[in-house]
Amino acid sequence: MNAQVSALRAELARLDSRRAELLEQIRALAIGSSQKILPVQSSATDMGWPGPLDHSSPQEAKIRLFRGLFHGRDDVFPRRFESAATGKSGYQPVCRNEWRPGRCAKPKVKCVDCAYREFVPVTDDTIRNHLSGYDPTDSRRTNFVIGV
Repeated sequence: MNAQVSALRAELARLDSRRAELLEQIRALAIGSSQKILPVQSSATDMGWPGPLDHSSPQEAKIRLFRGLFHGRDDVFPRRFESAATGKSGYQPVCRNEWRPGRCAKPKVKCVDCAYREFVPVTDDTIRNHLSGYDPTDSRRTNFVIGV
């Protein structure tokens, strides 16, 4: 039995070493890249929470875990849409001025060409709304799903 435990520990040490090598290769490849490389975080414990998360865990811990696992740009995020008329669905960056009279000229002017385009940054409230599935400030009360 001790030989098996020793063999398993040796295998874990080998895997830890290989993981460290791979992480170093990722960092080396990212040098000179404009992409921000974050340290790998794989559990709630790695992210400062003292144990596994469950339904009774604080929202802040769940949000921190989500942000650690799914990280993209912080200055803008896409929201899922579905057209009631056509059934078409997809993701589109969230704009503060979308459908505002005098600012948004959709559908005549595409968002990419709009002079009043003002993206909404990702916040903890955005993540909270995504995890709960709705945005309390949205009068339509549609499903709230963001992309990264």
